[in-house]
Amino acid sequence: MYIAMNQFTVDENRHQEFEDIWTNRERHLDQVPGFKHFQLLKGESKEGKRVYISKSHWENAESFWNWTKSEAFALAHKNKTPQGIILGPPQFNGYEVILSQ
Repeated sequence: MYIAMNQFTVDENRHQEFEDIWTNRERHLDQVPGFKHFQLLKGESKEGKRVYISKSHWENAESFWNWTKSEAFALAHKNKTPQGIILGPPQFNGYEVILSQ
């Protein structure tokens, strides 16, 4: 299994806008081969910022990277987040699952 995570630093004053965008957006993941599960995680507010992590589970890394080149990916990302909500670019990390209980 492979887990793909993007970390977003969000302006605390606009965190509800960020959540609304994610809650209402079409993700187009259900029909993607190898997709297993998605979560959006919210961290604590610190110094006027809040960290969110988008976390998706895949059968393997190849399935994830194929999705990033797909029409489903383009559709899911066609609407840009309004300026000023996200502070800087997201930070991506990908992980192979070694142990799961």
